[in-house]
Amino acid sequence: MAITLGLVIVAHFKYHVQFFTQAKPAPQAPVIAVLPFTNLSTNSTNTTLGASIASELIDLLGPVTPARLGVIADTSSMHFAGSDKTIKTIGQALGATYVLEGSITQNPQFIHISARLIRVADQSYVWGNEYDLGIKYQNSDFQQTVVQIATHVASLLAPDASIKPLEFTSNRQAALDYQLGRYLLVQGNPDKAGDYCRHAMTLDPHFAAAFECSAQSLMALPSLSGQQVAAAKDLIKRALQLNSDSSEAHLLSGLLDMFYDWNLTAAGSEIREALRHNPGNAWAWQAQAAYFSALGENQEMRQAMTMAQSLDPVSMRISANSAVLFYIDRQYDQAEQYAKTGVNLMPGDELARHVL
Repeated sequence: MAITLGLVIVAHFKYHVQFFTQAKPAPQAPVIAVLPFTNLSTNSTNTTLGASIASELIDLLGPVTPARLGVIADTSSMHFAGSDKTIKTIGQALGATYVLEGSITQNPQFIHISARLIRVADQSYVWGNEYDLGIKYQNSDFQQTVVQIATHVASLLAPDASIKPLEFTSNRQAALDYQLGRYLLVQGNPDKAGDYCRHAMTLDPHFAAAFECSAQSLMALPSLSGQQVAAAKDLIKRALQLNSDSSEAHLLSGLLDMFYDWNLTAAGSEIREALRHNPGNAWAWQAQAAYFSALGENQEMRQAMTMAQSLDPVSMRISANSAVLFYIDRQYDQAEQYAKTGVNLMPGDELARHVL
């Protein structure tokens, strides 16, 4: 919310108002939605595991350029966790041509994971496989499983695309805490998410993703004190020291540059780095839209917003921020449209209601 409210301030950077030109159509490429894997066991922790598998798959597939493979963000896919809707209905709602779903069962020896790739148009089975993890599986086994799934999917939908294994931790408890923290963050509980992510980085001080998650949890709070902004900066700095290729860390750095330091030059550089490392990062596209809006580059802003919406179509924060940017540029019909979408997704969203 703090970042969302900060979007209003970009009006101070604007020197004139232009009418938007027609945005270019999104590239015609396969688009995949990865749903949280359904927990069919009696072990409730497997619900977090199922969400973590989906999130890691999205992170692995996202760096494939959207011109070759569009990957729907987890903030949109999460809306359909445990849904009884058909694959066709879900796919159409998300603008996806393929859906990757799965399930988790458990016996005394193994956690069994089933993955299935479904074509949305006719709900036909395209590919599937089964995987087993030990009850006390090692992090390397978890990572190997998600990389195998991502590699199979990429070979079918974006041949010759390379899947780069993500930085992870060898500390099992740190991994579990991070996964739960990230799950809670997507669920909209940044306070608890921050607790788990901070514990994860304490257990493994070299786990870059835990530092990113801790910073993101801070920046998701309704407002930030000067001390919290400084803490977020320190966390991001450490994350980039540990993993300079992190799209998320570059993005968070750019957001602080833009909304707290008012340094558009630094913000633009960091946002470009975020998109270079992961061109499928929907939030980075939204940040770039805000950056272009601040510069008065309206056509580029609209194109960036179009990309963000295509990658995260049912995200409350994307809809609310889009409404603000359109409102600033006096495109009131579009602002109203996105504000209504935001209110439908979260009826209590004050910012979207204010635009209406």
